[in-house]
Amino acid sequence: MKNEPWQVFFHGNFWGHHGDEPAGEERTLNAHFSWGGRNWFVPAVYVCSSGLVLDLCARVETEDIRAFLEKWNLSLDTREESFSQEELEQIQIENPLHIDLAPTIRCNGKTLRANHSSGFGFNPIWADEMTSRRECTLVMEHYGLDTSCGWSIRRACFGWEEPEAIETLELNMIQQRVQIPGPRFTAQAGEQIGFTHPVTGIQHCIQVHSLERQTLDQAHFGDDESVYPNHFVLMEYSVFPPLSPQELSVLDCAPSDSPRGEKGAVSVGVIAGAHGPVALLPADQQDHRAACSALRFAPQEQVGWRLAFHGKFLEDQKVILFAKT
Repeated sequence: MKNEPWQVFFHGNFWGHHGDEPAGEERTLNAHFSWGGRNWFVPAVYVCSSGLVLDLCARVETEDIRAFLEKWNLSLDTREESFSQEELEQIQIENPLHIDLAPTIRCNGKTLRANHSSGFGFNPIWADEMTSRRECTLVMEHYGLDTSCGWSIRRACFGWEEPEAIETLELNMIQQRVQIPGPRFTAQAGEQIGFTHPVTGIQHCIQVHSLERQTLDQAHFGDDESVYPNHFVLMEYSVFPPLSPQELSVLDCAPSDSPRGEKGAVSVGVIAGAHGPVALLPADQQDHRAACSALRFAPQEQVGWRLAFHGKFLEDQKVILFAKT
């Protein structure tokens, strides 16, 4: 790997690039700061004709990684099918090598938002597996990262209208909203279900207005209508105090029935999305929300629902990376 040239491109990621744009010019930063309980290192920024490319590295202690792996009994052979959807969501939240990051930068006073980003984690407990990966070895060697600990490494590409000399460079660390699993429940029309928001601690209530079994129009399926599940349950409800759809979702606990044959697998996803059909409510029911169950081949007597919260645990933080003197 040491004989392979180090090049960073705007139209690419850690695994390769496309187009004929030349590699970016590396500008060393060596910036260190703390955020989200992690020590961060920003080694360099790369100046490209299409924008700036920034590499961000968060140090993760080996003891934290080991405790996480042991808690969830994770190994290189672990399969996602071993866990429920709520467990997978919780695993992602607790994974010390996974950081939901949506940074912005200000270059010479102008805000640049990430055009695209990529990332990976270095786990020292599985060092042999890590060092067998080209991108991992290249990054660790080029930046001289300590292999006795873990690293969460993110590359973000920020587009600009035209290149300019960097006078000042400021980074704004912003956490993306994460999906936080909530309680499961069953519902009847007219029922009220109380719950506590896991981030704010505020008590809320779901008022169930109606539950209706419906059937997706077979016209969606063309000649293959027998291949696809099309029965679902529509629940109309309100939340008090209100929470927006960006803050709370109500989902089916179980996935949709699989189409009969591989041909239908993508089509149901397009028609129904990840959790069921999309419902639109009349304008006079603005305070109402709608949740659709997963699709089934036969009508359901009762649906098991679950709450999914969407929130942030970390405050935004600004970091001065470079200021010309």
